[in-house]
Amino acid sequence: MNTATPTIAPLSIAYFPSDDSSNAYTQSMRDILATLGSLQRFEFRSRLLGLLKGDFRRVDAIVVNWIDNDLINNRSGRLSLWGMSKLMLKTLVIRTCARRRIFVRHNLYPHAASVRSASLLRRLVAA
Repeated sequence: MNTATPTIAPLSIAYFPSDDSSNAYTQSMRDILATLGSLQRFEFRSRLLGLLKGDFRRVDAIVVNWIDNDLINNRSGRLSLWGMSKLMLKTLVIRTCARRRIFVRHNLYPHAASVRSASLLRRLVAA
């Protein structure tokens, strides 16, 4: 009879933004997540290039913060079609690279949004 206890591999957890050490919230979250598993950096550009080269490794979970800021043009504060395209591509990369996805919503809409765009952005972020 085999009485060996099965070993469970630690969770692999990716966190974005991975290099925002000036923000106490992100540092605290990284510290907490590190107690639950192996914390990994997640950079969209390098993961996209990896996917294009055939690297389909996945993490168990990814926690993503402030990704909705891509929706707006920082100069005008208005909804950006380029930003929407970027967000859709980032979402596809996240879905491909992680088994579980956690999007943290910090605001009702991005802070840099203009007053005219706020209502539309509020509906988009809520969707």
